[in-house]
Amino acid sequence: MQSKYTIREILPDEFDRFGQSLLGAYSQLEGFPGREEHPDYYHLLTNIRGFTEDRDSQVLVAVSSTKNLLGGVVCIGDMADYGAGGSATLAEARRDWFRWLCGEEMLKNYTAANGTVRTFCNNCGSSLMFFSPGEDADLVEIALGCFDDDVPIKPDAHIFLGSGAKWAVPEDDLPRYEAGRDSARIR
Repeated sequence: MQSKYTIREILPDEFDRFGQSLLGAYSQLEGFPGREEHPDYYHLLTNIRGFTEDRDSQVLVAVSSTKNLLGGVVCIGDMADYGAGGSATLAEARRDWFRWLCGEEMLKNYTAANGTVRTFCNNCGSSLMFFSPGEDADLVEIALGCFDDDVPIKPDAHIFLGSGAKWAVPEDDLPRYEAGRDSARIR
């Protein structure tokens, strides 16, 4: 029997519990830096409420029918707020050239406050694709990690480097952009 759950925005009284679950999960990942190596990151995890207060970010949680917090995801609107390495594993495709071969019934869409629509796997929570309201409506960004086979696509640029961690410097000769391809070119 499959249990029922609901995906919704986190409630104020759930932040501490969610932060502790993030802390527990990350601290147990094999090979992931520990609290001693990255104290600021672990502080961010335990204080996730503060992270989302003044940013274009939201926390979505899965809650059981008995109100148990099952898990969640932090939707980050601007990666500059997060300090991610900046290496994107996305490819742009025309909507009419792309189709799901299986599992489409497991997809769940979430629309952020800025209108960006993110598609997640309803089973595992993986981020699979997104599209933005201000962009070409015929295009969609697809996470390349969701493909089973090698994808015959090679990167042609590094984008949003201004939002990445300062230590994440590409080691190739591809063009580099501060934000999107229409922004200032870094190199």
